[in-house]
Amino acid sequence: MANISPISANSLPPPLLAVAALASPGQLASLLALADYDPRLLAALPADLGRQVDGWSVELLADWREALRQTWAKLPTGEEHAHLALRLADLAWLIEDWGLLRLALQLAMAEFDEMPDWLYGMAVAEAACGRLAQAMDCLLRARQLQADHAGVAALYAQLLPRHAAQAALAVQPRAVHTGWLRLETLHPDHSAAFLWQFRDPAISAMADMPAMAEIAEVENWIKDVEAGQRDFAVLHSEHGLVGVFSYNHDQAGHAFVSFWVGCDHQGRGYAGAALAMLLEQARAEGIVALYTSIYPNNIRSRRTLERAGFLPLARPRLRGADDQLLFYASPAHGAGWPELRALCRVLGQPLRPIKPYREMACP
Repeated sequence: MANISPISANSLPPPLLAVAALASPGQLASLLALADYDPRLLAALPADLGRQVDGWSVELLADWREALRQTWAKLPTGEEHAHLALRLADLAWLIEDWGLLRLALQLAMAEFDEMPDWLYGMAVAEAACGRLAQAMDCLLRARQLQADHAGVAALYAQLLPRHAAQAALAVQPRAVHTGWLRLETLHPDHSAAFLWQFRDPAISAMADMPAMAEIAEVENWIKDVEAGQRDFAVLHSEHGLVGVFSYNHDQAGHAFVSFWVGCDHQGRGYAGAALAMLLEQARAEGIVALYTSIYPNNIRSRRTLERAGFLPLARPRLRGADDQLLFYASPAHGAGWPELRALCRVLGQPLRPIKPYREMACP
């Protein structure tokens, strides 16, 4: 790391400080880049910068994530620089860069004694990434330091049932090239992250889900769980929620799978790993055959299914929009059109073939 000293922003050129005091959030991200991501500039950023985050565009958030990551890479170690790590942690929390928040707080706590607020922030980051055991541990340590910390007590009570549900799952975290993925039963606590990753209208269209524009809509959708329905948040160890994978089953052990990956995380290989985890969990719960449907132009998801062992399922011509879909089954042995049709009847979405019967194989 670069040897930057002292930490005071006053050691920066006065014109740079003057610009930082007046710049917009977008200009500040560019200013960090122009300053070669000098960590000292963190001390010059306006204290009220975070008040404007709700209005930031997708592009601006991406610029800030990149700027803060680059700045972190140049942050020196040592107690005299840990204050800058705390400023960086504040900004990482605002833009929900959970991995960076964790790193910055770890640096601060390595240099100073643990503080309840820092442990609380660490717990928020860990919970957002599905690391619920680690989050609970942080909260217990914070409670030992300050028993009456209201935020710690509230978050602990909030995470307790989520942690118990996650601990009951059969599937273990799975390594991907950028970290680890975990499953957690989908919970209203995931609503804000769900909505953000679901913001591309193409996701709702491809996943055959209702469009949702408000957190309350997502919360209601999550709470409206039917018998046999299992919805899981897929959580990345650095990024938090990256998608939602589900299955809906009947009493015969047949299930219909659906899934989507958020618009910030597509094309990174998460779908294949998450689908493998979902299938492992489903089979641990007694599911013997799984089905799904997909639009022919969704090439990426078709490849994901085929790599996971799903095979195209021959079927008759169907009425209406269903005839546009390709159907897949796993395992292929013992999974066929009659079983799929019976499952869909149970789920309240019957498939109606066009008569006379004419079989159509999936391409």
